[in-house]
Amino acid sequence: MDAFDVDEARTLCDEIVDSVRKVFVGNRVLMRMLLAACMANGHVLFEDYPGLGKTLLVKVFARVL
Repeated sequence: MDAFDVDEARTLCDEIVDSVRKVFVGNRVLMRMLLAACMANGHVLFEDYPGLGKTLLVKVFARVL
């Protein structure tokens, strides 16, 4: 089994966020928190006004993963 490489994980996470940002223009911190929740096998609840791209973000994120 290979050792966990933090730099490799960071690079992979940055690639995921950059791929999502090609479609969804928004807060990078939000995308990193969403990625962290997915990696921790957690749940995310998006609450905001209609039409701000919550569904788009989730769909694009799912496709990238």
